[in-house]
Amino acid sequence: MIKNIIFDSGGVIVKYRQAFHPKVLSKLFSISFEKAVVIWEQNRIRIIQGQIATKKLLQELKEQLKSNVKLNILYKRWIDSLTDDSYVIDDKVVGLINNLRWKYRVYL
Repeated sequence: MIKNIIFDSGGVIVKYRQAFHPKVLSKLFSISFEKAVVIWEQNRIRIIQGQIATKKLLQELKEQLKSNVKLNILYKRWIDSLTDDSYVIDDKVVGLINNLRWKYRVYL
């Protein structure tokens, strides 16, 4: 018997706009958008599956790309890039959650 339902917000409820992450990486590390796309595709699954934290990924990229910018600055800029126009909320999933919460314990 199902008693609890857990929803992941990133990529399920909250969906980032297309090319959001490569654009941010391009700006953070002063690299071409094309190179940022390649880097993001190489690391996307690690982030999505929680295999690596954003800050740890930024540390790896800082070393790989030989950036002189301090990690805390890179991380703050990453967080600051998460504005209202960088993502959309999936209203259908929110509606589903609202319906399910009357019958099950729902967690986000």
